[in-house]
Amino acid sequence: MRFAQPARNKRPAAQPVLSAESLLPPLRGWNTRDPVANMAAGYATAMDNFWPTPGDVQARPGYTSHATGFVSTVKTLACWRSATGSEKLFGINDSGAYDVTSAGAIGAVSKTLTDGKCIPLSYTTTGGSFLFLVNGVDSVCYYDGTTWMSTASYAISGGGTLTSSNIVNISAFKRQLFFIEKDSMSFFYLPVDSITGTVSRYPMGAIFTKGGYLTAASTWTIDGGEGMDDYCVFATSRGQLAVFRGTDPSSASTWSLQGVYDLGEPLGKRCFLRYSGDLFYLSKGGLQPLSLALQSTKITNRQAVSDTIAPTFASSASSYGANYGWQGIVSPTDDLLLINIPTTSYTASVQYVMNTDHGAWARVTGWNATSFELMGSQLYMAIGTAVYKAWEGADDNGTDIECTVKAAFTYLRSRGRSKHVRMIRPVFNTEGGIDFDIGMDADFSEGTDYTSSSISAVSGGVWDTAVWDTDVWASGPGVRQEWMTVEANVGHCVALRLRLAISGAIIRWSATDIAYETGGILG
Repeated sequence: MRFAQPARNKRPAAQPVLSAESLLPPLRGWNTRDPVANMAAGYATAMDNFWPTPGDVQARPGYTSHATGFVSTVKTLACWRSATGSEKLFGINDSGAYDVTSAGAIGAVSKTLTDGKCIPLSYTTTGGSFLFLVNGVDSVCYYDGTTWMSTASYAISGGGTLTSSNIVNISAFKRQLFFIEKDSMSFFYLPVDSITGTVSRYPMGAIFTKGGYLTAASTWTIDGGEGMDDYCVFATSRGQLAVFRGTDPSSASTWSLQGVYDLGEPLGKRCFLRYSGDLFYLSKGGLQPLSLALQSTKITNRQAVSDTIAPTFASSASSYGANYGWQGIVSPTDDLLLINIPTTSYTASVQYVMNTDHGAWARVTGWNATSFELMGSQLYMAIGTAVYKAWEGADDNGTDIECTVKAAFTYLRSRGRSKHVRMIRPVFNTEGGIDFDIGMDADFSEGTDYTSSSISAVSGGVWDTAVWDTDVWASGPGVRQEWMTVEANVGHCVALRLRLAISGAIIRWSATDIAYETGGILG
């Protein structure tokens, strides 16, 4: 006799397990160097008008109007600085230099010129403080805080004359002015603490082996082990740099060549940028710190400060290297290093910007600037026929700031398994209302679809209008977050896309929460 077997309970099908993870925004900034399939967390493959800080990612500051009324494009900004701290800002176009120290419509021209593409130098001697302008077309001119003066020519020691309208660059070293002549391999220098007088010639044709002509010179201050030393660095149009040490070019006992190096062709005549204890060289090889580039037995682009955006930098240098407007500047108050990239001379540009706190890069769009300058701690820029305060305010002179970013792909802690992102929640800190769009790409795709959402502004009482003990006071900046669904959200790895347009609001993106299901290895 057979007994019936008890019925076996069927095992219920495994239910997907919902996981959640909180991701930091791309604090490490823009990265076009690393393969997208192997990019470290914290980077972004695109980052326009977002500003990565060590603690969050912000919408970058904007700009506000400062000086108006120019009849042609402002091509150079220059600042006169006195030993006592007084400053004056000048906007220079093809008509001349205009005083734009004060905000508002400009007045009459301060110094007539015929070419606004100038190299400025602020220089102080025992006789006063001066702003020099050279452009290779007009005579050398200089401003003493009250009056503009010009020097048409300089007598050359040993015979001959240096016509000052042939001078294309100017620098100062050990209390001496150095002049670079157009299409020449010689520089000229004045006596110590002099702004006029007889110049001496220093030929350098035998030093450089690749030909070309001198482009720029600057001072490099380093610690040589026995205290601080000043070196004078010269760059040629063929990308060779010569480094000299000493005090007097006329004396072999006090002036010596330390070495000649190949670092890539310079980008414009303003190719040197002094920052902190280093001198940066702006070339087709990137933005290179001489402290690394000249002390290594092997020169590589990995030594460049711009290493993480090296492919993009190289492409820009190749496409736009001949355009006018290449310039680097540092605004210490803003922790900002900015490189102006002139995509079209005088009319269009973008800026590659680095947070000097931690070396993260981003790109600024919407600023078609030709020149930047500091007056005090404020950064200024020239766009078209006006001068603006840059890195100021929460909109671009009344226009929305359009911010976009695509974060690096993440495997959400489980490589090889598929994920289905169910919901996503960006975490913002803001006191203003914002509209934003979110997209999600999977498995290295480049999508264009977005899901739109919005955050309302903080509401509350207004001082001197609200009723005491009745109205509710606004809480100020606060965390704004809400869950939302996104499309194109299944894959082994995913990447977040975010875009928003702000005007008058300060946005800090501090995290992104993701809720997702994990599938199988073959899923």
